[in-house]
Amino acid sequence: NQIRKCACQKYGLKRRFRNLRERISAEIGEISRPNSRMVPPSPMGFNQTTTGKMSRQTSTLSGAKPRATFELPDDNNEKPIQINVDDNKIDITGVYYWCRKRSLSEAILPNNRNIESQISEVEAIKILQNHILVCLLADKKAPRLGLRSFVLPLRASNLPASQIRPIIFLTSHEFISEEWHELENFPEIYFLPGSPLSRRDLWIARIQLVSVCVVIGVSETVQVDDPYMLDKEAILCSLNIRALKIPPSLRQSVSDDIAARSSGAEIPLLTALCMDSNIHFLDPDDFETGKADIDIFLTIPFARGLAFTGSVLDALVSTAYFDRNAMTLIRYLVTGGTTPVLEQWAAYGGDFYDNFHITDTGEVQVNEFLAALRRNNTKRPTIAQLSFNDPRLAKIMENNGNATRGI
Repeated sequence: NQIRKCACQKYGLKRRFRNLRERISAEIGEISRPNSRMVPPSPMGFNQTTTGKMSRQTSTLSGAKPRATFELPDDNNEKPIQINVDDNKIDITGVYYWCRKRSLSEAILPNNRNIESQISEVEAIKILQNHILVCLLADKKAPRLGLRSFVLPLRASNLPASQIRPIIFLTSHEFISEEWHELENFPEIYFLPGSPLSRRDLWIARIQLVSVCVVIGVSETVQVDDPYMLDKEAILCSLNIRALKIPPSLRQSVSDDIAARSSGAEIPLLTALCMDSNIHFLDPDDFETGKADIDIFLTIPFARGLAFTGSVLDALVSTAYFDRNAMTLIRYLVTGGTTPVLEQWAAYGGDFYDNFHITDTGEVQVNEFLAALRRNNTKRPTIAQLSFNDPRLAKIMENNGNATRGI
């Protein structure tokens, strides 16, 4: 009856989905804050109503924007918590960050080419700092990669909003336009027209200020006379980046913990390879020292995380077979938290975004799936790479130092 309240079942379902997405966005956004006192939300059915109230309060400060107040149930004895639901939206499943649908023209960064950009030079400078640069070496006839799988773990909702870094795809306009419909609902996704093999385009992408650079080669066909030539462009691009000499006028610190870089060898770089043996070309010293025949897992580029090959997945499969907990860790590292419940939700017609076209069979399962997704969202861990200079490790290092002196 609640769905048919507006005399239109489809419109009523849309409205309920819209309200549910806004509530999940507010709850997850508050949970991700370090000083949050908000308790995990209880499972709530699709046909149930919440006892929380959304109201608008105006700040006593002059010129301050009104913020939304979410009141928890009275039995928790909690005070209203201030939540800004307009900043970071979460998709209807609560698993990923979500934004309104953007056209490709809205995400094009200026590059002085024949492609017009709606982003100004000042805005581009703010975007191209501490960003993730993806160098796609793809031609017009190259097969699609499925870039949404690359973006999903970087837009997981268990990451704090402050850690959401811009993702810049440096490639041709023809290639990115084929996959943009899968990226248009993710925030902070941009496209820079150009070639990763051009140093001019690398400087425009401000490669000296990147958080990490990923090089991916896409071949038009896999039927070649020499399979080792599949990685030639990716290796050439990687060596070109490492050979860069950053002039003093372009040297700038990425963050407080990282000093200004003076060469491309100091840029965090990851190269995806099709052939495992091609990893030796990323370190020319292997041929001079006679180490070109050793296993890839013993090479310096693999140990430093400079290369990724398909054989790494083989090792992960064997690990998951002997340790069931390893699959959970791999799932959060690779997919950002995709669960079997979320996959089943998508199988019934749901999606990660503002998709209201639910099948008749899926509408029956909406209550169960969304309740299970909300329970899983409160249990999702956060995986982060900590520096030795991180304050959270200072106490551990101090205790280890005292123990060593005691011995």
